[in-house]
Amino acid sequence: MAFTVQDLHDLVALVTQHPEWRAELRRLVLTEELLALPQIVHDLVEAQQRTEQQVAQLTQQVAQLVEAQRRTEQQIAQLVEAQRRTERQIVRLQDDVGGLKGMALERTGTGHAGVAGAGWTRDGS
Repeated sequence: MAFTVQDLHDLVALVTQHPEWRAELRRLVLTEELLALPQIVHDLVEAQQRTEQQVAQLTQQVAQLVEAQRRTEQQIAQLVEAQRRTERQIVRLQDDVGGLKGMALERTGTGHAGVAGAGWTRDGS
């Protein structure tokens, strides 16, 4: 028995009149893979939505990290400047201490022998 164009038109008319038959007709005509496509597409849409949410969250987190990095770099720059000031102060202190040592040596003579020769004792008298 051959399936004719009229048979096709009759089938379309029957399925149009009885929409509940469409699922059964699909099951008979389509492969399992094709029948699974609507669910697969639905799952992909949900996965894409989750991905978009995660990307939005990551974008916010990256922005926060960029800001934190900027603050860290500022603090490091401040620390570097503070370190430079400290080093300059140490150099000045070394110079001052060296000058004081020189002045003390000039007052007491040219060395340790001069201190003893000047009549100084250990207790400062």
